[in-house]
Amino acid sequence: MIMKNESEKGFSLIELVIVVSVLSVLSAIAVPTFNCFQRKSKATAALAAIKQIQTECEINKADTGIEGTFTSSNLNSYQIQSDGTSSNSCGGVSETGLISAIPNDTNLLPTFILAINNSQLTYSFKGETGTDFSKCLSMICFNGNAGSTTEFQTELESYEFVQKDTFFKRNNSCYVLVDGPKWSDAQANAVAIGGNLVTINDEAEDRWIAETYLEIGQNIPQDSWGVRNIHIGLTRSGDTGEKLQNAAGHSDGWVSGESSSYRPGFWGIGEGMDWDGNFSSLVIQQNGDITWNDFPATRHDGQGMVELACN
Repeated sequence: MIMKNESEKGFSLIELVIVVSVLSVLSAIAVPTFNCFQRKSKATAALAAIKQIQTECEINKADTGIEGTFTSSNLNSYQIQSDGTSSNSCGGVSETGLISAIPNDTNLLPTFILAINNSQLTYSFKGETGTDFSKCLSMICFNGNAGSTTEFQTELESYEFVQKDTFFKRNNSCYVLVDGPKWSDAQANAVAIGGNLVTINDEAEDRWIAETYLEIGQNIPQDSWGVRNIHIGLTRSGDTGEKLQNAAGHSDGWVSGESSSYRPGFWGIGEGMDWDGNFSSLVIQQNGDITWNDFPATRHDGQGMVELACN
């Protein structure tokens, strides 16, 4: 009888079952995520193409005084619709004056629409229209039912910079924490997953965030100033969002471009409403409070709270 040595032995049945089970779980996570990335890539390319058309047509009109034509693009899963004297006329469809990037399947991908008369670019997707393209792209992987909420969370948590077990849904928004450490790092991570740092619209949302994220926030490491920060999307400089004049005479706005005028009664640690920086965060207090703070870019490391559309 020939005896097999240890190096020649194969897998046992139990080991094979375990391997197959692990591969099945990984496949269940990876396949939807891969499909999502593909769809986002196609939509992002179509959006870039129609923005290029918008720029090209504006330059034509400024240089020659006539509408002219734009350069045709070959897009995956999209068609550019226009007419007039040619299929790529800057005049758009004769009846409407619109140039559109239309997907092969409007249930899976958004339509992008350029109105030539006012050069306004909008999207149409899942019964919504608007100009917030970060929100539009974040809707690509979300269907709006209970099952897909879990899939959406799984997709987000597949990014290594997204904090696990920080995903919550409220009304038509989903929230999750991402790595910083700086405010700009957190905003870059927010954009990478199709959102922005959170816009807080009213006292009810402010209170919900405080109640939901207080315990989580207390586990964020303290920065060099001894502070635990959750970065939010409020800025006090640059060209982001609607500008509002506060009591100290400084303008501010939300990085998402939303026009929320809500501000808390107390904004800052020790300085009340005084301005001392261009960026904002929620500060986790040891006494169980969460307060707003503004600070310069060189201070206050933390994590960022991202808000994404999830109908």
